[in-house]
Amino acid sequence: MRLNKKFFRILLNQLSDGIYFVDPDRTILYWNRGAERISGCLANEMIGKKCAEDLLNHIDAQGVKLCEGNCPMLQTLSDGREREAELYLQHRDGHRVPVLVQVLAIRDAKDRIAGAVQIFRDNSQKIMFQERIQRLEKATLFDPDTGLGNRKYFENHLKGKLEKLKRYAEPFGVLYLGIDGFEQLNAPGHRSKLDAVKMLGRILTHNTRPFDTLSYLGDGNFLALIDNVDETQLFSIAKKFCFLADHSSVLTQGSEVPVTISIAGRSADPEITMEKLLQSLENKLLEIQNNRGNQAVILRNKPKGDPFPAK
Repeated sequence: MRLNKKFFRILLNQLSDGIYFVDPDRTILYWNRGAERISGCLANEMIGKKCAEDLLNHIDAQGVKLCEGNCPMLQTLSDGREREAELYLQHRDGHRVPVLVQVLAIRDAKDRIAGAVQIFRDNSQKIMFQERIQRLEKATLFDPDTGLGNRKYFENHLKGKLEKLKRYAEPFGVLYLGIDGFEQLNAPGHRSKLDAVKMLGRILTHNTRPFDTLSYLGDGNFLALIDNVDETQLFSIAKKFCFLADHSSVLTQGSEVPVTISIAGRSADPEITMEKLLQSLENKLLEIQNNRGNQAVILRNKPKGDPFPAK
């Protein structure tokens, strides 16, 4: 079987990938049906034009136009190196299409660069898959009611912070917060519990820094990792949270329901495990709430006396 130009043209037109060829001046000499399907631009509209005319209007993920100086095709025509990139082309109808682009140099019999071929593939399915994975990860690691991370999310951050503490001695503290009388918080209306949780979530979110870590554990309990603080600063922050909750309320069906919280806190210690740190705080929180609640206590890592005084 003799393979001629017509055979290769038919073969290339059967491929789902977009393929086009340019000469050293970036004039388009060939445009297959895959390129027509992905871009919406027909071969008779593209052949003879220069790709430098910004026909596909490629941009990267940051929105930078590549034809204004960072064009993979131009770079490959210059140095002959193969390139690959994830870009966005503009469809003839105006919308953006994510594409995986591969550019290869074409050389003549004397090994001179005679042009370049670009192969581009519709990357929409990959982008959709990545977005689906991100949504699943968010559903797995975040509480839908508060928008805060869950326990798994918090523990992932806490593990990393404890490792940094051992290596670089970067201080931080952990607060275990609980809504007092959460199980009895049900009058009036049936949403008092959820409203109280959302209210405390907002208090924490608006009174912590972007690099602090917050988590909702369920049953009215929260965790907060406060970065770059010592015991005294951690106690001040805990008292502030108690004060803000005590001076807030949940409005349910026109009635105000008062809410108080209790907090057990502890500065991170490189000698303690994550499990022991969280267990000590949970135990202390239960002790505080079984007493009278509405107070903050910071446990000392070194037994030099009593914990910080209650609120």
